[in-house]
Amino acid sequence: MRVILLSLLIVFFAGCNKDAAPAKEQTTVYPAWINNPNIDGVTGSVGSSGPHFKGPAYQRKLAISRALDELALQQGVEIDLVAKREQTAKDDDVHSTMDIQTQQRVKNSKVTAHIEATFLDPKTKELFVWMVLD
Repeated sequence: MRVILLSLLIVFFAGCNKDAAPAKEQTTVYPAWINNPNIDGVTGSVGSSGPHFKGPAYQRKLAISRALDELALQQGVEIDLVAKREQTAKDDDVHSTMDIQTQQRVKNSKVTAHIEATFLDPKTKELFVWMVLD
């Protein structure tokens, strides 16, 4: 009986000692347009946004707004952006508000663009939007 019990313990501990192969972490492959939005002679820009506390629609809206602001700057549109963020905390309750005001002055130009592509980073959930001038 002792031999059987000893054999089972040896097999058990030998199995526990095996190194399990670590899961191979997938590397995120980013599209080329994120670092070079002016591919093939188009005039483009990239806006990005991390996850938004109001959800995916607001995340997308913020990323588009940032890309359009960049395109406007490339076209000579002057942009004044004022952002005011207030955050209060009491015990476990946190309240945050943000007020953003944008003023644009156009110098004889009109900026029209469309979304060429989007990419959502699967790890960080950051959304990238590629806007291209029409």
